[in-house]
Amino acid sequence: MWADKIHIILNGPITWGVITLILAALAGSGRFGVNLSNILLIFAFLVGCFGIFRSTYGIHISIILSLSLGIILTLISWWIYPNLPTKQSIDVFKCNFIVTVKFNYPGPLFIVYPSALGNTMSFPNLALYVEVVNNGPTVTRIFDYECRMLLRYDDGGTTEEIKTPGGLKYKYTPAGKPVEKWQKLRSMGFISDNVYYVMNDNLKKCRRLNFNENSFDKLASNTQLLPGQSIKGWIFLEFESSELTFQLPEIKEIELTIHNSVGSSETCRSIQDETKPPDNAKSVISAGDWKFEAGEYDFTKDKYTAVRMIDLPDIVKNSTNHKR
Repeated sequence: MWADKIHIILNGPITWGVITLILAALAGSGRFGVNLSNILLIFAFLVGCFGIFRSTYGIHISIILSLSLGIILTLISWWIYPNLPTKQSIDVFKCNFIVTVKFNYPGPLFIVYPSALGNTMSFPNLALYVEVVNNGPTVTRIFDYECRMLLRYDDGGTTEEIKTPGGLKYKYTPAGKPVEKWQKLRSMGFISDNVYYVMNDNLKKCRRLNFNENSFDKLASNTQLLPGQSIKGWIFLEFESSELTFQLPEIKEIELTIHNSVGSSETCRSIQDETKPPDNAKSVISAGDWKFEAGEYDFTKDKYTAVRMIDLPDIVKNSTNHKR
């Protein structure tokens, strides 16, 4: 008996029309975020179409009614959109850009690692010491990040290789065409203790640096941030554009976009103070921010391939294809 009544109710198009109206009303109530409200409107459309096609209308009338329903729900979505609360009402993360270090290429800081090319070394273009705070109400974890910078640099200059007793050096001759553009940078990831500093421009006397305790990538990977908790660490970066490698561009603004493990993201920006003298590797070492391990290392005894880390996959791929 009850089963027959339920069947009659579900079989009637009026029931599905009522459900459609309820879903549309919930979407427009303002109690849900933008994404969830749009999902409710999509369900309202599907339920409404289901009810229309279960009615006694012909196929042509059903199609016209379904299209009309879709237009009405789209207009409702457009009308209520400005009044809906966004999913992110507060900043997920807060950032503090503490130190920015620029390096001439190559060195004096370099990273050593094995690759398909054998012993490999790569030289970062910049280093950032950043603090990121969990500004949300729940526990979160940093999943990924991207960095770009507004840079003022020379466009179209030429680079000349110069052999010196300390190894290859590069002389950049500017074209006299200054430009100001946003440029992407690529993180070199967790670099552990495979980082070395060239003492007095001499590859025979290099000192090892250990970033196991203050690598931003390692701390981000291993730390679940409680509300209000922060991590501070070093990020080493390369320019995506190779034309910037041999210059020391003026940094006008830094942008760091951080993604957490649930899909939320926050973009932090820092406008650089042009009156403040730039930090360099020596000043950071003098301040005690980078600490040397014991001993010296001679990098002239073994063969190393110097390559931009960002270019390594393409170089390996081309080398493999050439061998074939």
